[in-house]
Amino acid sequence: MSFKELDKRLIGRFSLVTVVGFAVDFLVAYVVIRSAHLSAPMAASVGFVSGFVVNCVLHDRFTYGSFAEKVSLKRAAGILAGAVAAVVTRVLVIVTLEFLFKPAPDKAFVLILLAAGVSCVVNFCVSSIAVRPNGICMRLRGAKRVEA
Repeated sequence: MSFKELDKRLIGRFSLVTVVGFAVDFLVAYVVIRSAHLSAPMAASVGFVSGFVVNCVLHDRFTYGSFAEKVSLKRAAGILAGAVAAVVTRVLVIVTLEFLFKPAPDKAFVLILLAAGVSCVVNFCVSSIAVRPNGICMRLRGAKRVEA
C-alpha cells in the first residue's frame, strides 16, 4: 500500500467516524439545550463528551485500529488529546460568537454547529499527529520523505 493510499483511506475512515460522532454530539446537544435549558457552551460540552465516547471506540477499532491488533493506550491518548483540543476550541468559539452576536436562546444551536466545524479541523490535526505511528509524513520534491 502506498503512502497516498494510506492517507486517503485514513482520511476516509476518520471522516466516516466523525460523521457518526457529530450525529451523536448534535443530537445530545440539541436535546440538552431544548429539554434541560442549559447554556450553549454547557450543551455543546455535554454533546461533545457523548460524541467523544462513540468516536474514541470507533477511531480505535476502525480508523486507527489497522495499525495494531489490540487496543493501544498511545492511540487512546492521542485521540483524547485531539478531543481535549477540540472541545476547548469549540467552547471558545461559542463563547466568542455569543459575545459578538448575542443570539436568542433558540438560535444558540447554530453556534454549536459553527463551532463544531472549527473543532473538527483541530481534532483531525491533533489526533492524526498524535496517533499515527510515524507522526505526520510529508513528501518533498525529489521524493524525499520527511517525518514531523
